[in-house]
Amino acid sequence: MIPRRSGLPALLACLCGFSCGGSGTSPDGVTARDAFVLDPLGAERAAFYVTLENHGPATDSLVAVRSPSAEHGSLHEMTIDTGMMRMRPVPGVEIAPGAVVRLEPGGLHGMLEGLSPTPGAGDTVWVTLRFARGDSLVLRAPVRHPADP
Repeated sequence: MIPRRSGLPALLACLCGFSCGGSGTSPDGVTARDAFVLDPLGAERAAFYVTLENHGPATDSLVAVRSPSAEHGSLHEMTIDTGMMRMRPVPGVEIAPGAVVRLEPGGLHGMLEGLSPTPGAGDTVWVTLRFARGDSLVLRAPVRHPADP
């Protein structure tokens, strides 16, 4: 078994030609930038945010978010319904050619659940984004405190 904080995800990402930072571009032209994880403040789940831009000629969709630090990853959307904030799972996030889609607080986001060990502000979490057209991006997402911009 690989220790959760090993450098193996970073090494594999670099060897496979994927991103070794908070940004990267898939072979089909989807760029990911400004990735971060919100400090879960001791909880075992945290939100993941990123900006995606499609420079390719065809629509693609983000269909999965995974991390070696989490048992499960999923995509969600926050909405306000009759004054109540609700979170619902979404099967994917479509990114049309030329479009910019932001996974951000109060809207679309990734959820990382079953975090172990629980990360804190200043830590790094490796996150893999999987797209419908078959590409994946591995990103290094810094963990930010909720009060940080």
